[in-house]
Amino acid sequence: MDQSIGIIGGADGPTAIFVTSSPGWINFFGLIIVVLMLIPNIIYAIKHRGEPRPSVNKTALVLENIGRYACMLLMVLNIGLMEFGFGSIIGLLVYLFGNASLLIAYWICYMAYLKKPSKDLSILLSIIPVIIFLLSGLALRHWLLVIAAVVFGAAHIYVTRESDK
Repeated sequence: MDQSIGIIGGADGPTAIFVTSSPGWINFFGLIIVVLMLIPNIIYAIKHRGEPRPSVNKTALVLENIGRYACMLLMVLNIGLMEFGFGSIIGLLVYLFGNASLLIAYWICYMAYLKKPSKDLSILLSIIPVIIFLLSGLALRHWLLVIAAVVFGAAHIYVTRESDK
């Protein structure tokens, strides 16, 4: 096999098609997903710079950040703690089309939120990234990502609900 091509994941045969130009420790699809999720957050942070943040339980904030950064790291890097990959072509298709659909929904909700902020849209904007991380972890059989997504989801949704009061 050409040394400039690497395969991410432990799946066999045609299901191991996460081919990259690097040695296989970067999931470029995961990187693209994370970047597309971050863009609205960066825009929001710039538009609302300097606004006071509501006080929220510090433990929840810490858990939210641990889960968030763990999810982003595990989506992008194969850190070598465990093998993961698609178990089937169906898993790959669910990963690609599911994440594409969820990202489109996330951006639509974000644009609607910019026009008219609401608690319902705020909750949707906190749930969709969690579903993206969970879907990715389940489709890839990446159990550390699934665990990080559950931690992130519980804390992120709690923090969002408390911030919207």
